[in-house]
Amino acid sequence: MDGKALPREHQLLGVYVMKAVNRISSARLVYLDGSASSGNFPLSCQDSFLPGKDVEILAGAGRDCVSLFQGIVVRQSLKIRESSASQLVIECRHQAVKLTVGRKSACFFDQKDSDIIEGILGEASLDGKVEGSKVTHKQQVQYQSTDWDFLLLRAEANGKIVLTNDARVSVKAPSFVGKPVCTLQFGSTIIEMDAEMDARLQYPAVKSYSWDPAQQEVICKEAADPAPTVPGNLAAAELARVSGLAEYRLQNGSLPEEEAQAWADAQWLKSQLGKISGRIKCEGIA
Repeated sequence: MDGKALPREHQLLGVYVMKAVNRISSARLVYLDGSASSGNFPLSCQDSFLPGKDVEILAGAGRDCVSLFQGIVVRQSLKIRESSASQLVIECRHQAVKLTVGRKSACFFDQKDSDIIEGILGEASLDGKVEGSKVTHKQQVQYQSTDWDFLLLRAEANGKIVLTNDARVSVKAPSFVGKPVCTLQFGSTIIEMDAEMDARLQYPAVKSYSWDPAQQEVICKEAADPAPTVPGNLAAAELARVSGLAEYRLQNGSLPEEEAQAWADAQWLKSQLGKISGRIKCEGIA
């Protein structure tokens, strides 16, 4: 906490860390706390877990530790149950949680989406690594939305994902090359697994339609099939036949052709990446 290790006298019951694409990383610490005889909660009364305190969770053997989470305390709660000892629960979030508080309206002129995102992160004093986008907008409007929601929308429109890992916010296109970080095997290293495939959001084609005021005609841009490397032996095109939809239509009043193309490409990529989802439980490797 705030760069200092907590004394070992406090009994830690559990640590839960959650990291996901386009989600703000979170962590939950559960401590044994409370004395029925004195009616006090000693650990909760200390300033160790005050909201706003910096938190880093490390795991490993001896000095060979790796960082699992970095963020701040946002909430603490006390739990008293009939059949168990009283507990202090500490809720933590990545620093990017600051972007979720308060709806805002703003206008951005002659900027790329990547520049807009960098500006939003900079105003919140967040360390950001933003992959550049191509289209320069004459005007982009943020209307009554949180900075986090607006950031996600602009990243999605460019086919990029947002990651809140360690002390940084990264905005980049998903990568389908490289070696896996770990290999798990059914019957050996997999303890639990839930996996599902859903055909409802798979499309045979994605097209964006917008109005060209100069030519007085509708402009249509068809997405290029991203064909990402994803699990499963059924192609997205096969699953798309279930709904019978001829094409997934995106419509906007007036968009530059390059932006309309990027929008369509991003939507089809998002669809195909969501074909299979699930969770796997395994032994920790930190």
